[in-house]
Amino acid sequence: MPDDINNTESESLDITKAASHKASLTPRLSGSGLKIWGGMIQEDYLSELQGKRAIAVYDEMRKGNSIVGGFVRATEMAFRSVVWADVPYDGSREGLERAAFLTSVRNDMRHAWTVFTANSMTMLPFGHAPFEITFKVRSGNPKSKFSDGKVGLLNLDLIAQDSIERWETETPSSADVIAITQRIPTTSQEIRIPMEKVVNFRLRLEKDNPEGESIFRQAYRDWYYMNNLEAIEGISLERTGAGIPYIKLPKGASTIADKGSQSDEQAAIDIVRQVRVDEQGGIVLFDGWEFGLARPEGRVDPDLFDLAIKRHRSNMLISVLATFLEFGTSRVGSFALAQQSRSFFEVALEGYVNIFEDTFNKTVVPLLFELNGITDGRYPSLSHTTVGDPELSIIANYIERLRKVGLMQDVDPVLEQYLKDLAKFPKGATLIEQQEQTNKGKKDSDNAEKPVNPTDNQNGNRDHSVDDTEKEDELTLMRRLARKASD
Repeated sequence: MPDDINNTESESLDITKAASHKASLTPRLSGSGLKIWGGMIQEDYLSELQGKRAIAVYDEMRKGNSIVGGFVRATEMAFRSVVWADVPYDGSREGLERAAFLTSVRNDMRHAWTVFTANSMTMLPFGHAPFEITFKVRSGNPKSKFSDGKVGLLNLDLIAQDSIERWETETPSSADVIAITQRIPTTSQEIRIPMEKVVNFRLRLEKDNPEGESIFRQAYRDWYYMNNLEAIEGISLERTGAGIPYIKLPKGASTIADKGSQSDEQAAIDIVRQVRVDEQGGIVLFDGWEFGLARPEGRVDPDLFDLAIKRHRSNMLISVLATFLEFGTSRVGSFALAQQSRSFFEVALEGYVNIFEDTFNKTVVPLLFELNGITDGRYPSLSHTTVGDPELSIIANYIERLRKVGLMQDVDPVLEQYLKDLAKFPKGATLIEQQEQTNKGKKDSDNAEKPVNPTDNQNGNRDHSVDDTEKEDELTLMRRLARKASD
């Protein structure tokens, strides 16, 4: 009897385990919860921040507001200064060749790489930046610098956010986006672009929303009030400074009730509405009419407008972690606080660059290599140096510590180049140049054996050309500067 009980328990355990494994292998049952109807995404609780209306608002913010425009310009310029490198999956010859191929592809597009990266930063104001991926066969001029017959990128073209008509889903009740419908403004023609041809950079991935979320979403309220306060301030200064115009009509003047638009009353209203103090200003009055400027007794203090506008401006900068842009415009804030605020901004910018980098590596790179017949998953990855300008004394001490523990004796070329770029030292050989030098070294070794030069590393590879004495002098000077900075 106990044996039967044990057998029953073991069988139930086996069934439970099998059921649990089966449940873990089932496809996803839940949905993203994205609010999309008829291709229109309605995630925001404000109707003016949904769809094309939101794009129009954010476009007005970045083009018509100095604070928003300054932040966008600062971010774009900082993003353009980022140094990019294609890192091989390992140090093998195959890994280096694939990384060199990716570098050549990035430098062989119709538009410069910096143009593409700058356009990708439109994901900040709009929340998303979709690009159409187009390929080409590298068959030489005029389309390509190379003639190896491989598949490369023709270009990555921005699909303008204000031209997106709707997002096409797999089914009417589904939230899985499978295509973009774009409407060309000049022709009103609709174009369907499958998502397989699109790389979409998004600031946030909540609910897998293809539109993401604008970085200025939290700043919208303060921008709205500041925009209106500035308009009211201008009207108030004009009215309280010059006065409110008025006209006193004589007895017997015709009224709107009597003669409508042809009456004296309507003529007087038109005059006071159009009074302006400029080079052509003037008034023509009839006999008995009196014109004057009335000044309000209880005038609003202009400083109140200034205080309110400054408060909303500060809130806008806080929402994008760019309060350092405000230092210098007011008599507050220390140098240390400005440095700390800039550090927060650089951390945020590093996150934006990481979003770009991860999206490119997960979408464009695998597709490029698969089209070239490489499907083993061992692909190079796009990487970047640290964003911002770290203190060179810190970098020098860091390099010195690496040398003391022996990590700089046989450093990886990519890491060495990273450290040089980080400290803005003279650049060494790129991955392509390393390949060329390696191939050249093999050919020379077939003819004669060359003595080892003191500037060679442990692997026998040189960081610079043997015959290029100027570059050797730069390398020697760089090492002296690093030692001097560490001391």
